[in-house]
Amino acid sequence: MPAPPPAVDVAPEDAPEVPPDVARALEDGTNRERLELIRGRDALSDAAHAELLTAARGWRTLLRLVWRHPDAAVRVDGLRLVADAGLLAEGPAVLNALSDERPEVRDAAETAAVALAEAADAAVRAGAGDEAGRRAFVAALAAHLVTDGPRSDAAAGWLAIAASAGDEELAAVSADPAAGPKLTAALETNAHPGVIRTLLGLVSLRRPPRAALRAAGRTDPGFLIPLLKTVARAGAGALPGLPPLAWLGEPEGVLNAVPPCLQTAIEELADRVCEGGRSRRAVRLWLIAHGAAAARRAAEPVLRELPADARWDTLNAALASSDVDVVAWATELLVIHRVPGWPRRLLALSSHESGAVRAAAAAALRDAAGETGARPGAPRFAASRLARSGANRAGAATSTRPGRAARR
Repeated sequence: MPAPPPAVDVAPEDAPEVPPDVARALEDGTNRERLELIRGRDALSDAAHAELLTAARGWRTLLRLVWRHPDAAVRVDGLRLVADAGLLAEGPAVLNALSDERPEVRDAAETAAVALAEAADAAVRAGAGDEAGRRAFVAALAAHLVTDGPRSDAAAGWLAIAASAGDEELAAVSADPAAGPKLTAALETNAHPGVIRTLLGLVSLRRPPRAALRAAGRTDPGFLIPLLKTVARAGAGALPGLPPLAWLGEPEGVLNAVPPCLQTAIEELADRVCEGGRSRRAVRLWLIAHGAAAARRAAEPVLRELPADARWDTLNAALASSDVDVVAWATELLVIHRVPGWPRRLLALSSHESGAVRAAAAAALRDAAGETGARPGAPRFAASRLARSGANRAGAATSTRPGRAARR
């Protein structure tokens, strides 16, 4: 059997190559030659461009010249290079460019800062990357926050990454008297949810001056949703400087944009910061009328604190809800709270299209037949639903009406 022919390495005709003049400039070219490569890199081949991004990591002297260059176009090209190469050590220069008087430079700096934030976040999560460069940037970020505050989304993104890494420089920013008013102003005026979440995250981690949370009076969803997410994640106790929230006393309209997954955070927030029982009661009544099942059950005890007329109005409103869970919950409470006309209402609800409502009406009628005049207690239908959900409310045994255990 003849021996196979020797292998021959044949490069395909379209194999990427770095032109000799580009390779020489990358290896030992002058700053002028390298600057020309940066400015004309859109015309480079993919292979040459990849080599340029790698080589740029050692061009600290050249980049310092770029940041001092009077031509805005040169600075823009430098910022684009920093973004594409992920040069974390150039973060301070990017932050400085956010305050440039020329809009094209500011726009390029914003884009570069966002790109670097993503690169740094990935590096922190992976436990790799330019740690020295990131630390240098954090120090510059701290100075930037004290001087200018978080004026851009990019700066806030960096802030979130550095805060999660536990850098001591940011702890100093939190307590710096010069930074406090700027954080306050950002919370009071910023409309970007990501920035607000970042600032609230810093507040919960670093405990800055109380003045930094004066913005809590805002009721727009752009602030309210991040605030409740912070409470849901870390608890209201993580916001020690939170002042009384006057709008919790009149939650109708304000809380309508809150998704069900954050409704339990509303009650926790109310317990923490409401000025008095009246505001907490208003929040619980809102949850009874509009909340998901878990939030409604948690708020149910407030009914016992209300005058009879107020209880009846609340339950009648719940019966008109489009949520059958709310209707079923209110149905069994008709007897417990002696809502006027409850026999007629229960007979009508016995023919409701929802099986849950019909079951609640039947349970209420059975209870009414044997316990007329008994004091209000926990509805059996609601209690069974609660048991199925796996929740164990303290005091459930004391809320059961007399005689029920004997009948079971």
